[in-house]
Amino acid sequence: MAQQDLAGLLTGITQAPIDPMAGASIAQRQLAMGAQAAQGLRQGMGGLFGADTRTTKEKADQMLASLDIKKPEEREQIFKIISNVNPAALPALRESLAQQDAAREQQLLSQQQQQERIDLETRRANISETQGAERNAIARLQAEKNSRMTNDDKERIADAENAAGTFGNASRSASSQALRFETEKPTGGWFGSSYEGFKNFFGTQDDVSALKTAFTEVVNTNIINSLPPGVASDKDIAMSMSGFPNKDWSHTQISQWLRGRAKLTAFAAEKEKLKSKYLNDNRGNLSGFTDMWDNLRKSDGYKETVAQAYNLPGYDIAAEPVSFDQAVFDALAEKNKSRQPSGRNVPRANVGVR
Repeated sequence: MAQQDLAGLLTGITQAPIDPMAGASIAQRQLAMGAQAAQGLRQGMGGLFGADTRTTKEKADQMLASLDIKKPEEREQIFKIISNVNPAALPALRESLAQQDAAREQQLLSQQQQQERIDLETRRANISETQGAERNAIARLQAEKNSRMTNDDKERIADAENAAGTFGNASRSASSQALRFETEKPTGGWFGSSYEGFKNFFGTQDDVSALKTAFTEVVNTNIINSLPPGVASDKDIAMSMSGFPNKDWSHTQISQWLRGRAKLTAFAAEKEKLKSKYLNDNRGNLSGFTDMWDNLRKSDGYKETVAQAYNLPGYDIAAEPVSFDQAVFDALAEKNKSRQPSGRNVPRANVGVR
């Protein structure tokens, strides 16, 4: 209840601005003006003689003006003033204040609950943010740990890169040498053997020994068991795997050996190149590399891609022989015979095996 309504309880009339002369006649206006003049005279006389000329309502109004109905400690004074002036209005005042107090408490409770929800959501958000930051920090530390390669890892990567480069150069060189050797057909002296020509072709005995050592390194990689399907049966590769050229070898055999060396070293180079990349991508861990290489070497068109990249001679892979199974042929013939309509003469093809 507003402060100005308290004064209204004294007379039952609210303190909202009202024109007291509204709707009054001339005579009524004159009487009102006379009353006001009498009041002014009374107050003036009271002031002259030091007497309190205020009415009971005026005294109550002044006392109520200094009190705050929202303060519980001042309400009893307000109730006492109202009971002295207008006791009939006191129950309504008490009920109104009780309702206001209840509404205010409900509003405060609602605000408190809303603030508690806000605080709870804020704490949850802070906890979630903190947990997220902790997870990110752990993941970052793990990534940093995984990204740190040991010197051994770096050395293995470097070794694979060097091997890939060495084998790649050896493959291209062997392809060129095979073409030259086949074209020139060198021999040792007027009637020297092809092997003597082979040694002269490569230079000194030390050069031949170096060639043999380098090829042995390729063979030791076991690349023969990691070739694309069917490539191991290539005639050139088969000749290379039969040993190192000697005095009994012909020009054709030595040429085949050189071509086989080019093919073997090309695949060895590709495997080492993939190994180097795999080690680098997996921080020195080779787990899963074998499966990756198997999938690559067995993929369609891979051996042709390698041949083109290293300018290799064509593959000479014998086609698998097609066998004839008489039992299968007879079974098919019997099945076709059973499908022929009965009672009709159906011409039969004269199929024979010559």
